[in-house]
Amino acid sequence: MVSPTRQPDDATVTWESDAEGLTASAWIAAVVVHPDPKWIGRRTALSPDAPLTLGRACTAFGVGALDDAHTSRMHAQLQLVGDEGVDLLDLGSHNGTLVDGTRVVSARVTDDSLIGLGRIVIALERDVAPPQGDVGLPDLIGTSGQFLRAVSTAQSLAARGRPLHVVGEPGVGKAALVRAVHESLRSGPLVVASATDPAAIAAAAVSARGGTLLVERMERAEDSAWAVLLAMFDASGDADAPWIALSTRAGTHEGLTALESPHIRAHIAASTIRIAPLRRRRSDVALLIRHAASRYAGDEVVIEPRLVLTLLRHPWPGNVREVEAVIERIALESPTADRLVAFEGLDELLGVAPSHEAMTATHGPVPEPFIVTSDGMSFTTPDGVTTDLAARKVLARVLAALLESHHAAPGRAVAVTDLLRVAWPGERFQPKAGANRVYVALTTLRRMGLRELITRVDGGYVIDSGVALRVMR
Repeated sequence: MVSPTRQPDDATVTWESDAEGLTASAWIAAVVVHPDPKWIGRRTALSPDAPLTLGRACTAFGVGALDDAHTSRMHAQLQLVGDEGVDLLDLGSHNGTLVDGTRVVSARVTDDSLIGLGRIVIALERDVAPPQGDVGLPDLIGTSGQFLRAVSTAQSLAARGRPLHVVGEPGVGKAALVRAVHESLRSGPLVVASATDPAAIAAAAVSARGGTLLVERMERAEDSAWAVLLAMFDASGDADAPWIALSTRAGTHEGLTALESPHIRAHIAASTIRIAPLRRRRSDVALLIRHAASRYAGDEVVIEPRLVLTLLRHPWPGNVREVEAVIERIALESPTADRLVAFEGLDELLGVAPSHEAMTATHGPVPEPFIVTSDGMSFTTPDGVTTDLAARKVLARVLAALLESHHAAPGRAVAVTDLLRVAWPGERFQPKAGANRVYVALTTLRRMGLRELITRVDGGYVIDSGVALRVMR
């Protein structure tokens, strides 16, 4: 369980991503489309001190998270630029890097951007720091991102006997958060009451002993309801008393006159958690889509990437409830039971303009590169075989000369006479004998595994520019 940083008595624990009220701000990169669903929702924070390199070699989202055949080993780089945004740089990837469907070499991206890397799509979010540790809720909807952090904080409050005041738009997951905490910590029942009926609150508290009492619609609570709740807060030391959670619609709690009371503020001001709307939690949206698809179409259902991207562009004013309803409709409309695709009229249903942008690019799997040291002393072929030329310095010098020419002017041939001078410096040979030595050296290198990399052209030999190559300096 994650314990939140201790707050002063008049503080509000805020996990909302909207610009107003944002605390502990950070930039987060999140996987929202992936051929393997287990990686959807994985997130990592961007650091102002070092860029994040995306690609098959990246482990920031977990070992193997971006290890896809259509993603280059070093595909693209994200560099945080203060509060101005994030700079994106393509690193010469095989399939290119796309931002909202457009292939780019470099671009300034924001929290509205979707970044395509082969068959994988990354979204950027403004967020609080991601949770650390395991909160013990493997079946929780959206077990990545802000919702999980809010649950973790609520668990800590509940474990200390503190009430919870959860604020959010309708359908955002307020009741789901309370239910998740209740199921992880409480043995009694979860009982729900409305703040508009003080008598019902008192009766529900009796039924909820040993469990949780959730009081909804606190924006409509009268003084009599607050009086009942204050009596319960004061009795919270009773071991069998219910844990009390209050639910308020976003945009209404700031005007609650009851919060002007020092007695009430002492109980709930430091226990308020806002749940951000889904339009600011795209990694959670991706997880909710997956969860709802499993519910309505089975765990093995495949969701077409274009459908996921269409859904990610939607602002989801109805939040979690709307996601559930839309995915249920898509499942009913899909022509096959094992694959969910967009149906005719979905754009109209969502109220968004049709989009035909391709967010992913796959021109074939990325070939494994030859890996060669710049001094020519060793190389590794695409099948993983490494050859050490430290004891064969003539071959190493020939290879280094070809690499140097390739770096300076790709495609420019290195003459046999130039290779002879580099490989055997200070020695003199008859032209025919010298050329023969160079041919033998090149033939040996090609037989060792570099046949595809070293090519003969008019005027000499070159490193083939069409072959994947990484030079280690």
